[in-house]
Amino acid sequence: MTFTHALSTNNYGPAAFIVDSNAANGTHVTVQTAITAAVSGQTIFIRPGTYTENLTLKAGVNLTAYTCDGSSNGSNNVIIIGKCTFTAAGTANISGIQLQTNSDFLIANTGSAASILNLNNCYLNCSNNTGITFTSSSSSARVNLSSCQGNLGTTGIAYFASSSTGILNFNMCTLNNSGGSSTANTVSAGAVSFFACGIANPTTTSSTGGVTVQYCNYDTSGTNSITITHGGSGNGFVFFSFLASGTAAAISVGTGSTVAVIKCDINSTNTNPITGAGTANFDSVAFSNTGTGINSTTKGYFPNLLGTPGSTAPTAGFIGEQIRATVTQASAVTLTTTNNANVTSIALTPGIWDVSGIIMFNGTVTGTIYQANIVTTTAASGTKGDNMVEGTAATSPTAVADTTLTIPAFRISLAANTSAFLVAAAAFTVGTCKAYGRISATRVG
Repeated sequence: MTFTHALSTNNYGPAAFIVDSNAANGTHVTVQTAITAAVSGQTIFIRPGTYTENLTLKAGVNLTAYTCDGSSNGSNNVIIIGKCTFTAAGTANISGIQLQTNSDFLIANTGSAASILNLNNCYLNCSNNTGITFTSSSSSARVNLSSCQGNLGTTGIAYFASSSTGILNFNMCTLNNSGGSSTANTVSAGAVSFFACGIANPTTTSSTGGVTVQYCNYDTSGTNSITITHGGSGNGFVFFSFLASGTAAAISVGTGSTVAVIKCDINSTNTNPITGAGTANFDSVAFSNTGTGINSTTKGYFPNLLGTPGSTAPTAGFIGEQIRATVTQASAVTLTTTNNANVTSIALTPGIWDVSGIIMFNGTVTGTIYQANIVTTTAASGTKGDNMVEGTAATSPTAVADTTLTIPAFRISLAANTSAFLVAAAAFTVGTCKAYGRISATRVG
């Protein structure tokens, strides 16, 4: 049955407006003529086919196809090749349709109104141009993409260029990059948010722009590109995500910008996967490749900061970092009776450290007292029972046995670079007494 036999009200159709290139099968042969005829609250159903036209969307008027016409690989049954422009105040929805560039953007949210455009289960085929331009001057404007797929089919293009003071949201989207484009998505105002997404090309913020990445797989290793470059003054958050960048750094934070990286796995072979002249704050960051350095100009540490996983030692500045120095028996320090002597020392950076030590007294000695100290002043004495332990004549070293004194973990909190000294002292009357041992410090905060 064709629509030439349908009731004038079209109550038996899937929608009041049906688009088909064959006039006998619908109410309109182009999408735009259907939009022009529709009023707010009406839905336009688009039958399978390819429609090459630029559209001006209308608030309250929705475009849809059958759910089964959608595709995750670009083989949608309903394809619109051209630009969909939305400038009106209000909300419009597009569902189950492939949108394809035609040497221009496929979505343009422009003007000054609070325009909210929702794309649900759509496919963004960026074959020859960046996909989305978002320039609305309204802070209430939104472009929301949910359960959408997409692909960059060539180099030199990106998924979006946003200069709006509004927000661009990607929720549970997969954004592929078969064309190997290293061109970044850009945000110069407002914010972009990725939630539970897979993204394969970089994102850069500038001016007042911000970016949030949560529960995402953000992989630009195919182009060895910096995954996120945050140079804007807006918020920069990367939470519970996996970032891979190949030989490039994964995150670069610019001067005056701040990025928080929390509970993330960063996979990069770059010496410094996190870099830049701005501020990077961290909590529970793991590095799953050879790159483990962080050389951002300013670093802040949240509680429970982790270093590298497995048997790899934590990076300097991370909880678990250890600094140690050892003097062997062959290099033992000769003591003079009752005088303190530095056995060895370590240089500690600002932070909270648990410092421990062990001193072995060597020689055939007639002695009365032996002391081991951990102090931050050269050749100084500690406090007995705290950072000093003491042995008596009964434990004097002999020709066959050295005397051992151990200082358990002693906490030192430092605001500046400071040396910690392992200091030995002995009171003896006969023989030559020497001292050797180890001092170690573990960062705990």
